[in-house]
Amino acid sequence: MSLFVPTNGDPNALMNPLREKLWGLDNEVTLANMKTMDERLSELQSQPRFRTILLSAFAPLALMLTALGIYGVLTQSVAFRTREIGVRMALGATRESVFQMILVDALRTVLMGLGLGFAATVFLARTVAGLLYNVSPANPPTLAGISAIVLCVAMLAIFQYAELRP
Repeated sequence: MSLFVPTNGDPNALMNPLREKLWGLDNEVTLANMKTMDERLSELQSQPRFRTILLSAFAPLALMLTALGIYGVLTQSVAFRTREIGVRMALGATRESVFQMILVDALRTVLMGLGLGFAATVFLARTVAGLLYNVSPANPPTLAGISAIVLCVAMLAIFQYAELRP
């Protein structure tokens, strides 16, 4: 049986008098789990809050792994095309046109990945929503920030390669 007692004052100060009143009515009543409403609400929110903190702790790690993966894939794809780039330049292509070709290919790859990521976010939003506490799984500022970081990493990889190659 649950009993909720509204108070105007400090609920902790009323626990002993309430316990004595209830024992006065029936001394065999067991009052094992008397808590304030704030304590009850805190208990109810503790698991969702913990899951959100845990996911928030792993999110930067996942973003870092994503950035490293994108950087590695883009530098490797450009390194595989070194001969093609050499042939193009030998046939008269300018550095700018070769850089533009690499940039367009890299951005196409990254934008396709971001598109798939957004689609997965929309598709999995309901599943992830149960794990979060006071956070939207498809938060536009968060998605925009992640997209900006991914694009910056891609641009870093391309510009670094452009600086290394004559």
